[in-house]
Amino acid sequence: MSESVAEEIERLRLRSLESYRILDSLPEEEYDRITRLASYIFKKPIVLITFIDQNGVFVKSQHGIDIQDFSRNDSLCKFTIEENKLIVIPDTRLDPRTVNLSKVISEPKIRFYAGVPLNSPDGHALGSLSILDTQPGHINDEEKQVLIILATKIVAHLEARKKNLELKDLIIKYEEINTMFNNSAELQCIMDRNGIILVINKAVEKLLGYSPEEGEGRAIWDFFLEEDIKNLIPIFSEGLSAGKKSFEVEARIKLKDGTAKWMGWSLAVKNDKWYANGRDISEQKKMIAELEQLSLVANKVNNGVIISDSKSKVIWSNEATENITGYSLADLKGKRIGDVLSGELTDKNVLEKARESTINKLPFNIDIRLYRKDGAAIWLSVLNSVILDREGNVDKEIEVIIDITSRKKVEEDLETLSLVASKSSSGVVIRDGIGKVIWINAATESLLGYSLEELRGKRLGEVVVGEGSDLVALDVAGKAIAEQKAYSIDLQIYRKDGTPVWIHASTTPILNEEGVIERQVEIINDITERKGNEEKLTLLSLVASKTINGVAISSAEGKIKWINDALENLTGYTIDDFKNTRPGDLLSGEGTNREVLEIARKRASECVPSNFELLSYKKDSSPIWLSISSTPTFKKDGSLDQQVEIINDISERKLAEEELIKTREEALQLSKAKETFLSVMSHEIRTPLNAVIGMSHILMDDNPTESQMENLKI
Repeated sequence: MSESVAEEIERLRLRSLESYRILDSLPEEEYDRITRLASYIFKKPIVLITFIDQNGVFVKSQHGIDIQDFSRNDSLCKFTIEENKLIVIPDTRLDPRTVNLSKVISEPKIRFYAGVPLNSPDGHALGSLSILDTQPGHINDEEKQVLIILATKIVAHLEARKKNLELKDLIIKYEEINTMFNNSAELQCIMDRNGIILVINKAVEKLLGYSPEEGEGRAIWDFFLEEDIKNLIPIFSEGLSAGKKSFEVEARIKLKDGTAKWMGWSLAVKNDKWYANGRDISEQKKMIAELEQLSLVANKVNNGVIISDSKSKVIWSNEATENITGYSLADLKGKRIGDVLSGELTDKNVLEKARESTINKLPFNIDIRLYRKDGAAIWLSVLNSVILDREGNVDKEIEVIIDITSRKKVEEDLETLSLVASKSSSGVVIRDGIGKVIWINAATESLLGYSLEELRGKRLGEVVVGEGSDLVALDVAGKAIAEQKAYSIDLQIYRKDGTPVWIHASTTPILNEEGVIERQVEIINDITERKGNEEKLTLLSLVASKTINGVAISSAEGKIKWINDALENLTGYTIDDFKNTRPGDLLSGEGTNREVLEIARKRASECVPSNFELLSYKKDSSPIWLSISSTPTFKKDGSLDQQVEIINDISERKLAEEELIKTREEALQLSKAKETFLSVMSHEIRTPLNAVIGMSHILMDDNPTESQMENLKI
């Protein structure tokens, strides 16, 4: 056997031995009984049950001797393990393998040895059952068989002990999992394939007000709002059809007190069971709604950003600042912004108080009248934040300026627009030359959920980037900074609470006089809603393009903007034929019911859904009956946006209806002919019968004979 094979066998043997957890275990009566029995059967004074690891021999049970664990190389039982068979050494002093072993040379001066391996079910020799004597001896074949039987008994005890330990491990693991399950702050439950709750943890009491007993045995859908169920069913149906095994959804749950709360659900499907984890996201939903409003405002308003040094002299400004004030960075650099923009009606007291705040290392927010480069007066809202260095001195000033001229001109909008201005600031992050965060504004804290102290000195990407983040986009951003270029990216990041959010980040590096990046300024906007809408549009476009029904989308004026392939196949007209036409005009012909068409158009102009059937004509002039379902869609202000029409070919149905009508008319004509025939025949038969009956009565009055009377009465 090669050395590598022997090493692999030994490695597997040791791994098998370790799985029994027998080494260094306490004495056990089951094994001691076997050693006593073996001594009695074989009339040998010493019996050992040993297990051999990599270097040593562990004595599990001993009879007739009192020894501790000893070295593997100085043991007799190593030969049994290495050869993995019954070994008998009649006289150890005559066997070259054992003559120099310590237990042979010195006390107890072993002369006779017989050992049988304790083989695991997979064939590995874990240890040995050994009988020893201080006198030479031998055992016969029957005794060898008895020794093997006793070894088998020991292995049986080992297997039972192993299974008991594994069972105890399982019980402990179950208890630990059960403790974790019931002490989790999040709702966790297991459901069958139909959504029936099999088990639910105690968090349901705190989150929903129900006891676990009230939840188990009920369908999970009983706790969802009907509106949310309708939204969730397509998600699960389409996902399962596509082989999806896990889902992340959000839905409202009915509480026991009759109210409802938003919960985020992580669900997994395995072995016809659903495993669900639910967490309260009510506050997150509220925050997201507020962030979406702020994001909408931020996307509509271009805020100026100015960075000044410790002496309030401008070192950087963005393009929005130039758009608002008319002054470029070159005009402002090295100057105090207040000195440049001040004019005749500028309130000098407000300006001086703002500068005092900076000297005192305090932020400020002021509304002040200043002047553009072209001399036009403007009102600016200036939000100033002071960045301190490690010694606590002013290092930088960050000013966000908003043109509030219109707000000042319209007094009744003062309060509303003031609120918008204070809430609409984009997230601003300032990093040092190597990308570590120096400062973030409140909007960034709200967006990310992290405070400035949690982010200071860290790279933002190391904190907020997660599983769904686009690493390619981050690589592009890194290369842009390495080349000292500004960049803009759309990126999915993760808030502190783990919620994913899409942002648009625009970063501009600021260089010092030596041309080295000294600061990086990043403006962040939340674009989660926009990304969600893009995904929805992509999905809707896929559905519309793949359906077998014709789909047409028209403008508010009723002119076609888009059709799917199914409608092209149905009518023979392409999108270019349809574009900017009214479908009724293009498809109508000699047999088209114009009255139905006009009624449908009137309902469309009134923003009312309609369903109608119309004889139309394909591009090749062949007639086709169409069933048309028209539904209007609306803009956020409630005005008509477009019309969506679902069009089906019902020509076969119409042909069947015409055949049915024709058959009915033919049946009516046959029935009428039958009635006429029966009327005529009745009249023709009745006339001669009346004459015969009359003659019979006359003859009866003329004294007929008895035989004649019989015939007349007939």
